[in-house]
Amino acid sequence: MADSQDQNAAPLVPAAIKKHTPPILYGLASNALFQIGILGVPAVIAWIAAHAAIASGVPLWLAILIGSVVLLLLAITANYIKTLVQKPKHGIEPRVSKAIPENKAAEIETLESQLYWAQHEAHTLDKALSGKKQQMKEVERERDRFKNEMARQASLSRREVTEVRAEADAQTRTYDVTFKDMKEELATLKQELENANLKINEETNQRDQWMKQYYESERKLGELKWLEERMKDQAEKLDVWVRIKKRIAFKLQLTETPRMVIFVFWVRNNSVFDITFNFDAMTGRLQFKNRPYRDPVRLPPNSNTVETLEPGESIEIVLEQPLLETEAETILASRRNGDVNGIFWLGNLKIPISPTDIPQSFTPKNLTIHPEIEHMNVSDFRNTDNA
Repeated sequence: MADSQDQNAAPLVPAAIKKHTPPILYGLASNALFQIGILGVPAVIAWIAAHAAIASGVPLWLAILIGSVVLLLLAITANYIKTLVQKPKHGIEPRVSKAIPENKAAEIETLESQLYWAQHEAHTLDKALSGKKQQMKEVERERDRFKNEMARQASLSRREVTEVRAEADAQTRTYDVTFKDMKEELATLKQELENANLKINEETNQRDQWMKQYYESERKLGELKWLEERMKDQAEKLDVWVRIKKRIAFKLQLTETPRMVIFVFWVRNNSVFDITFNFDAMTGRLQFKNRPYRDPVRLPPNSNTVETLEPGESIEIVLEQPLLETEAETILASRRNGDVNGIFWLGNLKIPISPTDIPQSFTPKNLTIHPEIEHMNVSDFRNTDNA
């Protein structure tokens, strides 16, 4: 159908082209002439006026004025000619063409083509209607066959119906007995299921308690592992976590016996362990002006210094450095003379420390004194038995 329409519409294309092409060409030509007249003529007049002014010595503005007047006269003349051409002659009426306009012919061709396709569509619908009628006849025949079959089925004898009903009743009684047995069995199974659910709930609660205890144990174990790592690190660096933080130059006893230097340490335990001080294994002696004394440092007699320090706690350790008479005289002379080199050094003091109650083996560390407090000037001692 679409191909036939395209073939009938094809003759209309050349007619449309033939109809609209001349006006388009006339319009293009008129536009070109108009542009030439509007742009070209003023340009020529201006060029002539400029050259005339140069050749004759007339001022340029006067030449331009004369050119404008000439252009205006040409425009008025052209407009007058156009009016005469367009005005019809007196007593003559325009003739009307009695031929059919081209646009009307095209519309007639279009209407004829549409009429043809409408007739073709009506013929097609007529064929389709005939096919539908045939289908309706087949449906009616099938309906009659079905009605006959239903009538045949309805004509069964009463005896056959009775036999079927009796057989159905027997099957129903059999089903009732079976259903009763199944109902009793279902009740038994339901009771067993309830008992099993109770047992499962008990086991689930017990399992939940076990899992809760397990997770709690895992959490505590994780905390203990973290603490274990920290304890291991602190145990290896115990001399960093337990150090002498402060020292006090307490007393110089230089003339009375026993002659000695008394100084005090403040020790803080920043570790997580209880720290034990082994004063029996303490070694080291003071040096004065880079010369060590003969006797080692010791705790004062009857000292009550605590030997175990808890985490976060501090302890005061009082120590004595015994002096020979000559050593005491050297200190006294240095103090009286204001000797700037009269300095005590504590750097070789060693007090073994170790953590208590740890499972792994441990090598004791030595108590460390900060470098900035390991020197004492003789003038730092305010308490002395000799002014």
